[in-house]
Amino acid sequence: MKSVTAKLRFLPPEQGGRRSRPIGPHYSTAAEFEGVSGHSSSDTWSVIATFRDAIDEEGDVTAEIEFLSPDAPQELLTEGAHFTLMEGARTVARGEIISSSTAAEIEGARARTLHERYSAAAALVKAWSHELHLDEPDFDPNTIDRIRIYLEAA
Repeated sequence: MKSVTAKLRFLPPEQGGRRSRPIGPHYSTAAEFEGVSGHSSSDTWSVIATFRDAIDEEGDVTAEIEFLSPDAPQELLTEGAHFTLMEGARTVARGEIISSSTAAEIEGARARTLHERYSAAAALVKAWSHELHLDEPDFDPNTIDRIRIYLEAA
């Protein structure tokens, strides 16, 4: 399934929005997508929004959006697409997709990043092993673990 990054703005209660903002990192509701080519003027599908941060005072938040159903039309999740989040007939937020990636693209990027980090770490350990005289009898074997922990945290 496809996951996209979107900017959301929750409406204040005086504009028909919720009295209280969603709590927690996940929020599931219906999303109505506006004017996407090849679809009806409004396609409504259940989505899950995973908030990256807390919703700010103006009601803005960045979230990862994905459809609840794997059968939903993934082509609706395109960069620049606008949508509204609905609770029943009430509009509670408006959103715009600012970037899109498939799960395979995200996983591939993570794998490349990890490979690059471990390659760099291996080169550093090799260089440090020569400088630290790792072959000497008084070498502390915990040094390698400390280096590994340091690199993983970086």
